[in-house]
Amino acid sequence: MIKLGIIGTGSMAGEQGKNFKATYGCKVVACCDIDKQKAIDFARKHEIKHVIDDTDTLFSSGLVDAVSIVAPDNTHADLAIKALKHNLHVLSEKPLAANPSDAHKMVEAVSKANTINMVNLSYRNAPAIHKAKQLIDTGKLGQIRHFEALYF
Repeated sequence: MIKLGIIGTGSMAGEQGKNFKATYGCKVVACCDIDKQKAIDFARKHEIKHVIDDTDTLFSSGLVDAVSIVAPDNTHADLAIKALKHNLHVLSEKPLAANPSDAHKMVEAVSKANTINMVNLSYRNAPAIHKAKQLIDTGKLGQIRHFEALYF
């Protein structure tokens, strides 16, 4: 069982909270937001035991094996690098970093850590994708021979 902390408790974090709860072998045990009341409400909604309003406290708490960073884009690099220094696995919401320099620093930090670092691309759950799947399944589009999608 991997114990996960979610950093940032906005709308995308809500999607992650719902999906991680349904993921075998994963338990969200903590959430962290600088707005403590927002984090309390998030924790109540997603049945999360620990609410923390400081990432340094979360990273050093021993409560989590990994963190999902769903905070503002310009915080991803600093948060990921700090988490990696605590040997935590890191899932960053896209974009990985606010600029190439920060992304390179993140890559450098993960190469020193014995952890996993990933970037989430959440548009696979976009309503348009589900509608396309529904149309394909009904046969209304005929036989699909090739599909290519791009996200810019």
